[in-house]
Amino acid sequence: SEARQRVREIGLYSAVVANAETLPDGRVRVTFDVVENRVVVRVLLTGNKSVKSEDILPKLQTKAGDVLNQQTLNEDLN
Repeated sequence: SEARQRVREIGLYSAVVANAETLPDGRVRVTFDVVENRVVVRVLLTGNKSVKSEDILPKLQTKAGDVLNQQTLNEDLN
């Protein structure tokens, strides 16, 4: 569904399942069961020779202690 895709595009969840339930009064209740991505423990850069890690790390959106966001990680890698 479009709503499920939007939640997935947030980038914080490894799995998203949408459930719809019709209530006795005819309204529909939609719930999303999500599995949150893991927390980033550290960001380690290797192979960089001309630019120091200390100069690169502040420019990255992915930070230690944050929930891994696949979208921002992809942006960091590009």
